[in-house]
Amino acid sequence: MKKLLIFLILFSLSASLAFSSPETWLSFGYEFGFLADQYKFNGAASETMIISDGLNISAHSFLTDRIGIFTHGNFSFPRDIWTITGTGLRQLDLDNSPYNYTIGLIMGIAFRIDFSDDFKSYFGLGINFVSSSAMYNIPSSGILVSNSYHTIDTFSIGFAGDMGIKLDMSDRFFLRVGTIISVDFSRHRDRQNFSGRSMVSEASDWDMEFVMLGLRPYIGVGLNLYYVRENGRFRMLTGKP
Repeated sequence: MKKLLIFLILFSLSASLAFSSPETWLSFGYEFGFLADQYKFNGAASETMIISDGLNISAHSFLTDRIGIFTHGNFSFPRDIWTITGTGLRQLDLDNSPYNYTIGLIMGIAFRIDFSDDFKSYFGLGINFVSSSAMYNIPSSGILVSNSYHTIDTFSIGFAGDMGIKLDMSDRFFLRVGTIISVDFSRHRDRQNFSGRSMVSEASDWDMEFVMLGLRPYIGVGLNLYYVRENGRFRMLTGKP
């Protein structure tokens, strides 16, 4: 919950800058995610592949006709996870996970190309933050032990690019389709093992030799916002002025 609050605060601060600009595209949508990483933790090498579904919120704001800033946040839930370790490939049983989610935030510079008044393309480059939290019940000899579990919290940083097209369906509303491509190069991990309410062991360290690649296509609908000056005052309009 604390991580979600921090990400919401960061998104709100960056979005407040966006909304004070002459033109802003605010959108909400669905995001499909594929992440693949490799790393060493406590000396053990591992690889992970994750497929997830999620929701996103994005704000593109343009200070000129071509250049601006953008913020892209997403909240996703893994539906398939595979790990490769020294013992081979295995798929995690998410039925034994009371919670498993990922929060992402990208902030950077945006660019646009207008093909017409209603059809535009855009792309951007920014800093990528990804935080994940998960809890797994621990099976023992094939039988699930309800009071034994471990939690994993990670935080990674890298770069991400955003590219897509925007089609205005009216003066107010638009449809956009695009994709996020990301490369993360540093991640911190906290792992805690519990038996009942007692913590048995804890490990906290940076993943070594870490790299994570992400591909996240999305589709969304949005609202055109304009910050205009009328009668000596600035006010926000929905729809093209």
